Amino acid sequence: MFSRESLKGIEPWAIPQDKAFEIFFASASGISEHDAERRQHVFGKNELAPKKKRNALLLFFSYFINPLMALLITVAIASYLMNNVLSAIIVAGMVLVSVSLSFYQEYTARNDAEKLRKMIRNTATVVRDGSSREIPLKFLVPGDIIRLSAGDLVPADCRIITCKDFFVNQASLTGESLPVEKFSNPSPYKCTVQQKHNAVFLGSSVVSGSAEAMVVKTGLDTQFGEISRQLSMSAPETAFDRGIREYSSLMVKFVIVLVVAIFLINLFTKNDVMSAILFSLAVAVGLAPEMLPVIVTANLAQGAKNMAKKEAIVKRLPSIQNLSPQSRTLAQWMSCALTRQARSPRTG
Repeated sequence: MFSRESLKGIEPWAIPQDKAFEIFFASASGISEHDAERRQHVFGKNELAPKKKRNALLLFFSYFINPLMALLITVAIASYLMNNVLSAIIVAGMVLVSVSLSFYQEYTARNDAEKLRKMIRNTATVVRDGSSREIPLKFLVPGDIIRLSAGDLVPADCRIITCKDFFVNQASLTGESLPVEKFSNPSPYKCTVQQKHNAVFLGSSVVSGSAEAMVVKTGLDTQFGEISRQLSMSAPETAFDRGIREYSSLMVKFVIVLVVAIFLINLFTKNDVMSAILFSLAVAVGLAPEMLPVIVTANLAQGAKNMAKKEAIVKRLPSIQNLSPQSRTLAQWMSCALTRQARSPRTG
């Protein structure tokens, strides 16, 4: 029976073509629709790992998990308890403005990116029951025969059956700056991605020529699938996030030490607990940089707005700090490419 277990230890690119057809229970005329449905249940849909989405409410409250925010909230609460309502309102307002700006930017950017993704029509030309047709990429299964031509995106990891002047750009996987010519003869055993001259991989694109290929791996089993699995995890801490966190931690420690010291000095010199508390609280309010979160968020939001004018979507504000002029140009180019792709009748 054709299953994942039957494919273990097999290098579909290194075996003769007839043997590959035999292992995948396929032929040059493709598989049947009934067989494709059965294989869909075994191998799943040809989709990459979806990025985990946080609930809007959880996303909003996640911005409060920050040493500086914790300090400001503590100062606001202490001010309110000491009947300094105006100070409490000002500090709480600064915190709320900063958090609201960050939340609004990320939430709207996430929705815009999702709408853009849904605009893209992802189909492939597949041969089933001896005839070719267009089907959504997610319904491709191992053993399918697909046809590729210039401008197509490779929909899965495939072994080439026949080709003519076939060049593929696979820089997203190998970093090769120039297109690579592909052939139909078997590749060596245990070779690298670059040496698999009869293989095309998900994430690459056809530059010129045409080919027929057999799908051998789909979804998370592909080379690109492992990358997708890693990208679906939580985003790593950026240098900007780390710098803000370290600064906030230092400020919190400094404020705590100074406030405690001032409180003890006032207590021993004046013997008035309430006066010492009020004076220490005033020092804490004065030392706490209430405007810092607002200023940082406002600047990053302005950067995101400037990027939006150039048709680039910024999903996380702190990432702007890590963008060099070259990478900002690349982001703009990728956004324009996605827009053109969404408007085209077929993407591969």
